[in-house]
Amino acid sequence: MIDFDNLDDWRENYFNKLRYCREDMVTDISMSKSYDGGTFKAYMKELIGTHGKDCVSLLLSYTIRSAEGDGRYDPDVKAWAKSYPEIVQPPISTYKKVTFNSLLLNEHSCILNQAARIAMSMDKSILPVRKDMERC
Repeated sequence: MIDFDNLDDWRENYFNKLRYCREDMVTDISMSKSYDGGTFKAYMKELIGTHGKDCVSLLLSYTIRSAEGDGRYDPDVKAWAKSYPEIVQPPISTYKKVTFNSLLLNEHSCILNQAARIAMSMDKSILPVRKDMERC
């Protein structure tokens, strides 16, 4: 787990990186456009090349975990999301866990399922990415 000494350090070196990654993922509905356009795998590889697999995977897993009761996520994707580390809490004194709604990805579950599969395939080839890109 990453530890930060102060809030400014956490914000600059951790939270802002996640926020910028999320912005790239949702700007101009780029995930949806690449998914619909058949260029999703290339899009995800470029995104991971820019922001890193850990950052992209953290946002995907955080979003999937936040929808615990959503039956549209594949069981293998949910299991992967639960096994991924959680977002590091800011170094402030609080009794309650901070929720980062601003980091949730507002994409359809089919798109997030496929994005998670791509990230999962980069982790020791856990699962192959579905070639048929199933539509919901």
